[in-house]
Amino acid sequence: MSVQCVIFDFDGTLFDSMYVWKDVGRKYLNMFHITPSDDFEQIISSMTLQQAAEYVQHHYLTHQSVNQIMDGVSRIVAEDYASHILPAKGVPQLLAELAGMNVRMVIATLSEQKHVIAALQRCHLDSYFMDIITAEDVPSGKQSAQIYEKAMAAAGGRKDHTIVVEDAYFAAKTAHDAGFTVVGVYEQNETEHEKMKEICDLYVEDLSKWKTGEVL
Repeated sequence: MSVQCVIFDFDGTLFDSMYVWKDVGRKYLNMFHITPSDDFEQIISSMTLQQAAEYVQHHYLTHQSVNQIMDGVSRIVAEDYASHILPAKGVPQLLAELAGMNVRMVIATLSEQKHVIAALQRCHLDSYFMDIITAEDVPSGKQSAQIYEKAMAAAGGRKDHTIVVEDAYFAAKTAHDAGFTVVGVYEQNETEHEKMKEICDLYVEDLSKWKTGEVL
């Protein structure tokens, strides 16, 4: 496969940042002395920030607007992105290797662009990426392949020369079903590891294990 473009997920794939999101919704609700249901995190895990905020407003915070909820959550996670989260194992080396092969790279993420940029710049990795496509650009998030199509277009790639790298089954399946080549990355909070292995063209424990001769 002659690769023109690689589309990376951000949280849990490029950066070890899943812990930031694991209980941020619960933390926000706790600020108002509200305890969500036990399956709250599972329910919102595949939602965009706006979708999750709409769910929270409908079920828990009817007195707040969706924008107020989104802004409140954004303030909670901002410090972690700006100051704390770090690249996942093998990421700086992989990005340098792909850049050396003239592969164009784009990020497709459900996180806010400003937070992603802050983390990339702090770790001196921002120069590797041509663009960052978010749910602000594609409101359907990763339930639709539109986010990957838009990322591919930003890099001037073709689908048969593009790889999508994901750690979440629902997102990997969206890319797979749309005809993309998919590299899956193990994420401890993902429950569908076996299904991930079935749909991914390559499945690795972390990105240090992805040898670019595989799939590329």
